[in-house]
Amino acid sequence: MKIVFRILSAHVKSWLLETVKNSKDPDTKKESRRLSCWSSMFSAMNKHNYLDMIEIQEIHSDCLRIMMAEARVSDVAQQVSSEEEPNEALRKLLNESKPIEATEKSARYEIVFDDYIAYAVTNESYAGGVEEKFEGGLARVYSESAFLNYIAQGTSATEDYPGPFVHYGFCCLNQIIDVVSVSPPTVRLVAA
Repeated sequence: MKIVFRILSAHVKSWLLETVKNSKDPDTKKESRRLSCWSSMFSAMNKHNYLDMIEIQEIHSDCLRIMMAEARVSDVAQQVSSEEEPNEALRKLLNESKPIEATEKSARYEIVFDDYIAYAVTNESYAGGVEEKFEGGLARVYSESAFLNYIAQGTSATEDYPGPFVHYGFCCLNQIIDVVSVSPPTVRLVAA
């Protein structure tokens, strides 16, 4: 039994997880553990103020691996000299600004989609402008999006083949990552 999490209320999600947990089918139990882990890791990622994409790669055919780290506002402002920035007003602003960055103390997440339909990485400066419906924050699941519209119009993927699919999104400091997949990702905390 293959289960795909759609946009569901918390009550329906807990009922579904409980139903799957009580199943005697080994594949269903495995999927239940995966869904529970995925859901809790997405919740953990959404507790951060910022995420930074560290790496994205296809580790083998149709398998996507994304590494992200929690990013925090630095305690120290960078000092910019008059040689680096001659405009005094801008230099003052830059000297009062603190960078947002991942450090060795940051939580790091590995997100693996074993099979995906499509993915896109967009410079965050050019993302948005279209009204979309989603659940979540920095890590999100969309019920309506421009990317889902693209999948419907620009690919042969349908609810029948390869099956019901979901649009996952990750809002990072410099990139927006969109992934459409039939199966939820495996998400694990690799450092905290």
